[in-house]
Amino acid sequence: MEVLAYIAAALVIIALTNAVAPKIGVAAPLLLVLIGIGASFIPALTGFELDPEWILAGLLPPLLYAAAVAMPSTDFRRELSTISALSIVLVVVSAVVLGFFFTLVIPGLNLWWGIALGAVVSPTDAAATAIAKKARLSGRLISILEGESLFNDATALVLLRTAIAAAAITFSFWETLGQFLFSITAASLIGVVSGWLVLRLRAKATEAPVSTVLSFVTPFLASVPAEHIGASGLVAAVAAGLVTGHGSIRWLNAEQRMSDRQTWKPIEIVLEGAIFLLMGLQVTSLVDQVISDHEGVSIAFVGAFGALALTLVIRAGFLAPLLLWLRSRNRRSAHMRDQFTAARDSFRVEHPDTKLTDLIPDEVRRGRMAKRFHRFFADTNYYLNQPLGKGAGVVLVWAGMRGAITVAAAQTLPEHTPHRSLLILIAFITATASLLVQGLSLRPVISRFAPVRNQQVLDSQTRALSKRVRKAGDSITEERKAHMSAEELATERSNLQYRELRLARSEGTYDSDVLRQSLARIDAAQLYRQVRES
Repeated sequence: MEVLAYIAAALVIIALTNAVAPKIGVAAPLLLVLIGIGASFIPALTGFELDPEWILAGLLPPLLYAAAVAMPSTDFRRELSTISALSIVLVVVSAVVLGFFFTLVIPGLNLWWGIALGAVVSPTDAAATAIAKKARLSGRLISILEGESLFNDATALVLLRTAIAAAAITFSFWETLGQFLFSITAASLIGVVSGWLVLRLRAKATEAPVSTVLSFVTPFLASVPAEHIGASGLVAAVAAGLVTGHGSIRWLNAEQRMSDRQTWKPIEIVLEGAIFLLMGLQVTSLVDQVISDHEGVSIAFVGAFGALALTLVIRAGFLAPLLLWLRSRNRRSAHMRDQFTAARDSFRVEHPDTKLTDLIPDEVRRGRMAKRFHRFFADTNYYLNQPLGKGAGVVLVWAGMRGAITVAAAQTLPEHTPHRSLLILIAFITATASLLVQGLSLRPVISRFAPVRNQQVLDSQTRALSKRVRKAGDSITEERKAHMSAEELATERSNLQYRELRLARSEGTYDSDVLRQSLARIDAAQLYRQVRES
């Protein structure tokens, strides 16, 4: 009964915090960390400890899965190179540099244990994305931050395991690289297969409650087998989420999608809130242990604040050349687009009665080549309409906050780890300071430096897509209408609208938020018709 009372109290605290946070202008994760720290001094909760596997294997897979489902597949494809660089290369570079730093700060700590702690501190937290969304940040920056937070946790945990193993045995670069690649590749494959299988099963189970229950199983169906073979369960959960998000418009009906939206949102709030609340609750036991082992906590604060400053410097140094490369790539793409457009316009002047596409065979025009041309133009316009300038770079650097994954990963350090309590406390202080310093100042940084989304462009796209979808629904011939009942006609109209929306998504011409809102409107209209007919 006592445990149930604590759980009920935690749920009430999470709910009230999320209700109050927007009114006082402070992100809910920050308040929950502070509440957890305050609660940790209550005698009944002093010395509170939680098995980190509850967070790593129980809370994070569904949380990352839900975020991956909401990730637009087109935006993820477009930003894949940037996301890969930030979530893999930057994490590895940060962990190694921080490893050398920790060996200098902590006497007697060898390099591999330093790299292990560096891996713990390196990944960013998804809390920054939640804050950025409410500040009306550019959709492109949100996609980058979301994609990075989905995958860098897994990279850090794989690197942490590798460093712990290397500290115990002779290090082999190629063996370590092979293990890392296997962990990511195998997990991705398991996640894709799991996501696809469950999606097809949910398509057969047309009842929305049954379908939603099956969605709860998906992240664990992906993560558990992946962990069993030594791969990353978090990568598997993310891959399953991406597959589900991309395929939901094709395989699920409107009632199933609406049920998912309404059910998973409160689950995300509870899971994220629980992680940050638990993060704060463990502070007193850590401080007491470090004071006992090291006669004070000054070394922990030196290591933590030094690590936080160093992570920001490394991130800025890494992003600067990355953004320069992205701008150079955009210029090349724009030049190619202009050359093709000029050639097309020149041809039309010389042959005003003939379209350039008339010279292309139908099987080519309608095939992959035409899709690639269309995608190239859409992608180029996307990059040019949302450039990543200096202001965007400042936001990407400052939005790289540390959070709950850092604390959870630190507690997985084995019991024989040198200075284990000190390393965990450093990770905790780093994460807490990052959330407080960067989190409290992120909104002003976004308002000062970030490119704001062009609402006029979004409104124009919304009107164009609504007209296009409506036209597709009205394209049924009078001859076909004569042989259809009212219910059949409404169903066929909805199917044509969904098909047109899938085509619009594959083209990449429209903003992901515009597509998401259009799908929600069609779903709502179909559900309204079903309610009226019933």
